[in-house]
Amino acid sequence: MYLDAPGGTQTPDEVAEAVARVLREASGNMGAPYATSRRIEALVAHARAASARFLGCTPDEIIFGASMTSLNFTLTRTLGRELRRGDEIVVTRLDHDGNVAPWLDLAGDLGLVVRHADVRADTALDLSDLERQLGPRTKVVAFPWAANSTGTIVDARAVCDLAHAAGALAWVDAVQYAAHRPVDVGAIGADLLICSSYKFCGPHLGIAFGRRELLESWRPYKARPASSQPVGHRFETGTLPYELLGGLLAAFAYLDSLGGMAALADWERQLGERLLAGLPDAARLFGLPVMTGRVPTFLVNVPGVPSAMLSEQLAARGFGVWSHDSYYALGLRERIGWGEALRIGLAHYNTPAEIDQFLAAFSGLLAQAGAEGQRRGRGAGGRTHGGAVARPPAASAGGNAGGTTVRALLRPGGPRPDARGLVRLVAQVPAGGCRRRRAGAAGELWFVIGGAGRLEAACRDGHQDVDLVPDRGVWVPPGASCLVRAAEDAGGLRLDIVRLPAGRRAGRPGPGAPVARDLADCTAEVTGDRTFRVLFGPGRGCPAATLFVGEIPPGRAPDHSHPYDELVLVLSGEGTAHVGGARRELVPGTCLHLPPGLPHCLENSGRTPLRVLGVFHPAGSPAAKLGQSRT
Repeated sequence: MYLDAPGGTQTPDEVAEAVARVLREASGNMGAPYATSRRIEALVAHARAASARFLGCTPDEIIFGASMTSLNFTLTRTLGRELRRGDEIVVTRLDHDGNVAPWLDLAGDLGLVVRHADVRADTALDLSDLERQLGPRTKVVAFPWAANSTGTIVDARAVCDLAHAAGALAWVDAVQYAAHRPVDVGAIGADLLICSSYKFCGPHLGIAFGRRELLESWRPYKARPASSQPVGHRFETGTLPYELLGGLLAAFAYLDSLGGMAALADWERQLGERLLAGLPDAARLFGLPVMTGRVPTFLVNVPGVPSAMLSEQLAARGFGVWSHDSYYALGLRERIGWGEALRIGLAHYNTPAEIDQFLAAFSGLLAQAGAEGQRRGRGAGGRTHGGAVARPPAASAGGNAGGTTVRALLRPGGPRPDARGLVRLVAQVPAGGCRRRRAGAAGELWFVIGGAGRLEAACRDGHQDVDLVPDRGVWVPPGASCLVRAAEDAGGLRLDIVRLPAGRRAGRPGPGAPVARDLADCTAEVTGDRTFRVLFGPGRGCPAATLFVGEIPPGRAPDHSHPYDELVLVLSGEGTAHVGGARRELVPGTCLHLPPGLPHCLENSGRTPLRVLGVFHPAGSPAAKLGQSRT
């Protein structure tokens, strides 16, 4: 019973047969007078016309590509020819990374600013926050019509209107939406929209719509002799996969034979309502609790029961569901912090009987897990640990070797069990001095606060040296033997060192050799009250933790909390930390430990930005805020 439609739908026989038929009968290329070439030309024309009917546009506005992501990289790079340093792109916390990473890469190359529009607690897009992110330099608003993780639908017309009011393009990821609902690009006012046919029973193929006037204004990356007509063809590099276009036509015919997308959407709504009504009480649903405003994609986990184990056990019983930590929705995962969860994705070929059988198997596994947990609890005396707020630790002097001073700003053994193992040190190595150190068992994140020097590291991937210069972050792998040398003429070297905890919360380690990343090379990201640059984190060299530098403007930020431990070190500026109802003065060198869920905010009482060095463990996003309330 296949319940992973967001990962790709099952393919009807007629689609596979159409692919094979094109390979047999139309193997060649366009532009020649012989029969197979003529068949290919007719096939491409029919595929454009059918895709145009599916999306609600004209055939010459259709662009074919290898996938949504590859098309997005191509088209964002093309638009980049029109953008200038300081221009802004707005993405959302609901996006699949295929609609974020191309903009981040482009921003890194061109000096653009990427802003992130937030979501509400129910995962619906916060249109008010989106509107706040728009400004005179906004050039694109990129958003998903439906989230691939939670199934949440976005009011596409409202977002397109906001984008156009700001003079920006509306750039739509319709991969998940087009698989479940009828699409009309004209009705929502999209400038560009991309989807993937393997999500609606077709082959692995990307399809894009681009508004004609927009495409005509762009200068494409293409081979010079390649035709520029129709206008969408200008952006198709190389020979098209003609056999997949044959499969696409068969997929459209298959959907039409069932009554079209509107009829399938109604059937899927009934299946989704059946699933929601029968979810076990122990299952936590992320997203909307009803079918209104969503497609039939559901993200759930069960506290205390690993979703990876559930996925494997369900697979052994014949149910295809997936467990993953992000589903490529990095912004939403960081915002909500679900850890790892099951994604249940329905399609029109599922049946009510399948839903009932799945729910019975799911409930049975949870009952079994609950019984085993009770047995383990009785064996351990039935004790549970209550949470406690860790007091912000005071700095204490550490070892002094050859003039080197090490101050422990956070040490293990605090009152909150989850914080044990996190260690934060500041090391001051005098000019010309050196210090030996062995990295912790889960690795360390370093940041050069001031001065200059060199790290000589011996690790499992060999010996490697790294220059230490201001505002450079370094991932130091587990167990690496380190020799730190301060330069003779730089006034000493000052390092922030965070040792990650080993054990159950260690997460996956980073690379097996040191990795250096300069703050200036990291893309500036803006969310609400602050600007931040992420040096390390998931997809950036350290999946276990996040290291970033943030700037808070004068004023008081909103009260909020995070789903992970947060370590804050003030680099410059002054202000007040409001933590759990208490106040703490902030000056350069102040260190705070903020446990998960603890309400807090930082108030900048100066006239310049308050600059902080932050570490999140487990990894998370500096933009992820829970329980916001403006004070």
